[in-house]
Amino acid sequence: MTRLTERSNIIKLVLEAVASGARLSCACSVISLSSRTLQRWQLAPLCGDQRPVRVQKPKNKLSELELIRLLSVVNSEEFGRLSPSQIVPTLADRGQ
Repeated sequence: MTRLTERSNIIKLVLEAVASGARLSCACSVISLSSRTLQRWQLAPLCGDQRPVRVQKPKNKLSELELIRLLSVVNSEEFGRLSPSQIVPTLADRGQ
């Protein structure tokens, strides 16, 4: 996401490049910006990011207790130096 102050600075710099003879598409591609995005920013210069904010939590998010338990297992003396691909089968064999 680009802050409003950065957007206005980017718009000024691109317009300066265009005024100096650069093509708009080339000036935008140099900074990895779509010319369509630049047009949107110019139409509504005071509007910030219009994307909706994600407020829902993932359904499979670990609970606080599960997270604490998981961290205690992976940081234990037995499993501390193993990768997850080695820890999971070991725990599955034990039925945990």
